[in-house]
Amino acid sequence: MEHKVLLFDFDGVVANTFEHHLDAWKQILSFEPDGLTIRMNEGRPGWQIACALFEQAGQTISEEMGRYWIAEKNKIFSAREGIKVYPEIPQILAAAKDAGMQAGLVTGTHIGNVKAILDESLLDQFSVIITDKDTDRGKPHPDPYLAAIKRLKLTPKECIVVENAPLGIDAAKAAGTVCYALETTLSGELLSKADVTFRNHGLLYEHIIRLTTRG
Repeated sequence: MEHKVLLFDFDGVVANTFEHHLDAWKQILSFEPDGLTIRMNEGRPGWQIACALFEQAGQTISEEMGRYWIAEKNKIFSAREGIKVYPEIPQILAAAKDAGMQAGLVTGTHIGNVKAILDESLLDQFSVIITDKDTDRGKPHPDPYLAAIKRLKLTPKECIVVENAPLGIDAAKAAGTVCYALETTLSGELLSKADVTFRNHGLLYEHIIRLTTRG
């Protein structure tokens, strides 16, 4: 089979986190955070999302302050309970493994947020994990995906990326990979640069089964 790895984004792809991120922002900011701004900037390093939220509210903050606010938000987020992995993710990972494909996790979020949600058995299924500290430039630059591909000793053409946000799609395409998109947080018309778009995880799972059984 041509494709040897599935590279997953985290927020909105592996775990259903958006409402929890939004609520954490609400707890620390003096203004109402704009949900669309968060969704459209998803994939960027967290401090850049903080800067985008302040800009949307008519304020300009420095990178230093952006890093302060994302750290404060992450304290609240990582302590939250009840954040769920999408139920089809274990099935998708199992189908890929049965077909001899590896899995990787490539996210702009902090590793603490990932470990707060994924148990060790699920984390162990990812052959590579790239988070916000692993590259100098985050999405929409290709660097996070290229870092994962390099660690796996593969070529971009051997990789399929699963994303849910425009900047992540831009990063995947700039890295030279095939990109699938999930309509978990944004509508399909905002994900049009992806090679294939799926309305939900169930349809993605069915596609992966067809892809892997074709060989």
